[in-house]
Amino acid sequence: MIKRFFFIIVIIITLIFALIYFIKKDKTIEIGFVGGLSGKYSNLGHTTLNGLILAFEDIDYTINGKKIRIDIKDDMQNKKLAKI
Repeated sequence: MIKRFFFIIVIIITLIFALIYFIKKDKTIEIGFVGGLSGKYSNLGHTTLNGLILAFEDIDYTINGKKIRIDIKDDMQNKKLAKI
């Protein structure tokens, strides 16, 4: 009787941990882009960003069934901002 009770408790705890793992698993991949989108050489930054966007549009913003989100940041040709 005691063995059966502990076996049921172990199964319940395992199921709870499995549910927590699968519920918290995020299905979005975040990819960051930092480039000069303003300033003297902004055309290079825009060209690179357009290439990145075209590449992800080609694969429909998914990798292995996970959605992709692109975070875009303009470094304004400033070394301090590019490091952040």
